[in-house]
Amino acid sequence: MNKIFSLVIFFMLMGSVFTVFHGINTCAASSRVGENWFDNSWQYRKHITIDHTKVAADLNNFPILITTTLDASKVRSDGNDIIFTDVLSTLVYSHEIETYNQTTGDLIVWVNITSLSSSVDTIIYMYYGNPTYYHLQNQEGTWDSNYLAVWHVGEASGSYFDSTSYNNNGFLTDVNNNSVRGATGKIGNCIDLNGDSDFINFGNPSSLRWTGAMTLEAWMNIDVLGTTNSIIGKTTDQSTQGNGYNFWFNGNNNLAGQQNNNPGSYDYKFSNSTQGSGAWYHFVGVYPTDSSTRIKLYINGTESSSYGGSGGAITGRVDSSSCTVGYTGFGSGSFTNGKLDEVRISKVLRSGSWISTEYNNQNNPTTFTIMGAEETQSNIWLILIAAFIVIIVVVILMIISYIFSRRKKQKSP
Repeated sequence: MNKIFSLVIFFMLMGSVFTVFHGINTCAASSRVGENWFDNSWQYRKHITIDHTKVAADLNNFPILITTTLDASKVRSDGNDIIFTDVLSTLVYSHEIETYNQTTGDLIVWVNITSLSSSVDTIIYMYYGNPTYYHLQNQEGTWDSNYLAVWHVGEASGSYFDSTSYNNNGFLTDVNNNSVRGATGKIGNCIDLNGDSDFINFGNPSSLRWTGAMTLEAWMNIDVLGTTNSIIGKTTDQSTQGNGYNFWFNGNNNLAGQQNNNPGSYDYKFSNSTQGSGAWYHFVGVYPTDSSTRIKLYINGTESSSYGGSGGAITGRVDSSSCTVGYTGFGSGSFTNGKLDEVRISKVLRSGSWISTEYNNQNNPTTFTIMGAEETQSNIWLILIAAFIVIIVVVILMIISYIFSRRKKQKSP
């Protein structure tokens, strides 16, 4: 009997040792060694690798697009428990959720990476599964002060909202009620304009009367070629070289950019390639203001500037007309027949490296970022406490066994 009792104690002791080591190994497997868990309140995270070969140069405060599908049962219905951190889980990145589907778990989100490397992969974490936290987005922090406007233009109704701190919101003018709001876009939803006097009006706020260097950009999918399709316009009449700026796709199927300040100073440029209909293109126009630098045009991340003309430095460029998307005041005016998505205005000259990295990211976000497996937050302290209790029980049983053994010897003749 004594031997059986001793064997039971031995196996319980071995079981407790196994429990301790198994718990440690489980925790090591669920969270990478040397990488802290941001906060125990979050139950899950995913390891995200940004492919440095798709980053054209080292960039700061670069908003990357991430698209993925999460297990909706592990995320708040509004997605507001999602956060992003650096690899050490100490720096929290600003992010804006463009869309989150609480049924499918589909997520479209923009994350401001403060330092993006072109020589080594940048690693970040996405945390989720925290029902006690909410509204952890920092929309305005995602788009720094160099962005004058960021319009996702995916709203199915109501106003079109600007994601930046400038709050340059607008409204749709749809004369015949035949444009499609919330259409399938390049990234999430977009606006599909019909070409008959339909456009989005963002008014004449001071931030959009910018007189310095600037960058205009958008994704565009043209329905009808051979006519002028406007991207962004802020001018009363470009044909008389009044003040303002325009960005459009002309009747010769070229991308075009133009800026003027009256009297006499102007700069315009056309792309050296033509584009077709029914496909998405990333169009960017970089607008300098000095007389020695010309407008540059980019199509799908590559510079495509050809012929044009200029006449002096652009020192004013202030126009009292509204800033519009899908309309330009060129001559008698022209409207867009096609889709527009992710329309942006920046008050800096974006570099070729910035623009090509944007295209690489937005054109194929699932290859720009590589999503790791889901990791769980295991509580090693609970495991160790359970193992400690088992050890205490074993010790008590050993003491009892020792007492019985002593009594048995005392009774022996």
